[in-house]
Amino acid sequence: MIHYTPKFFYSGSKSHGIKSDLVFVKSKLGRLNKENQFIACEAYEEIYKRHFNAGEYRLARLNANKFLNEFANEYGITLQDYQHLQATNDDQAWIDSKIEELKKHQKLSKPRIYLGEKKRANG
Repeated sequence: MIHYTPKFFYSGSKSHGIKSDLVFVKSKLGRLNKENQFIACEAYEEIYKRHFNAGEYRLARLNANKFLNEFANEYGITLQDYQHLQATNDDQAWIDSKIEELKKHQKLSKPRIYLGEKKRANG
């Protein structure tokens, strides 16, 4: 689960056909715990802003993404564990949907007594 994302990152270029780095950033942050996500986002922003404000736009993107990749590799779970965790979560979502479906069927299968229309006595 992603709790934090950097405020500053490369958002892509339509004229050059370059996609945003947000997908890459989120994929790396998803491998980190909440505390490390915060640390990584703060450092990513600082690296990106330092180079960007100096006019080094290519270096801003390169160094920030390089840092995040190395940070995720060092402090995050491995890619195989992450993929296994995603598969487990997908299985859990399927299991939860089946449980809800069974609960619905249980409610419908309870015995019911139909008393017909009730009429009130006037008076």
